[in-house]
Amino acid sequence: MFTGYIDDSGNLKDNIFTLSCIAGHPSYFNWFRVKWDYALEGKNKQLKSEGRTRVSRFHAYHVNERKGDFKGWGEEERLEFMLSLVNVFRFHNFVIFSCTVNLNDLVSEFPQAENERMAFANAITLFRIMELLSEKILSRWQQDYLQIVHDRGSYDKVLKDVFDFAKNEPPIVHGNRFATIKPQGWE
Repeated sequence: MFTGYIDDSGNLKDNIFTLSCIAGHPSYFNWFRVKWDYALEGKNKQLKSEGRTRVSRFHAYHVNERKGDFKGWGEEERLEFMLSLVNVFRFHNFVIFSCTVNLNDLVSEFPQAENERMAFANAITLFRIMELLSEKILSRWQQDYLQIVHDRGSYDKVLKDVFDFAKNEPPIVHGNRFATIKPQGWE
């Protein structure tokens, strides 16, 4: 069974929402995790020697905004750290998608989304990512299934409802092979 990990970013202030997915076979993630942890451990060793806050968990938003564990980081250090993590991806056979919507444009096209912009953005981007996963993974590995994992959050029910709906829609050609979608905490 393949796994797709999805993560969102964006905010109402910038009127941008992005849903990203990294998908692959569990064996890919095992080796990826080893290299990812090694990169984090290297940075944490440096931070500890400097008496600075160690990185407890990577989240692109926190790095880019220099919040949480990344407060006080300079631009050069941030970019160097990001590059070290991006390099981990080079050695692994993943399928990676990202869908971004401008929330103002979304409301222009779908006025009914005005009061629930983020929920609607989660819905349409998950649907599109499921289309892409069906096309790029499930069409190729025809005996396999795929599960989706996401951060536990405010839109768990929206994601589950869209997942259940999308599995039966014609654009999701291999919808019957999407096994589950489940929230996961990182604590």
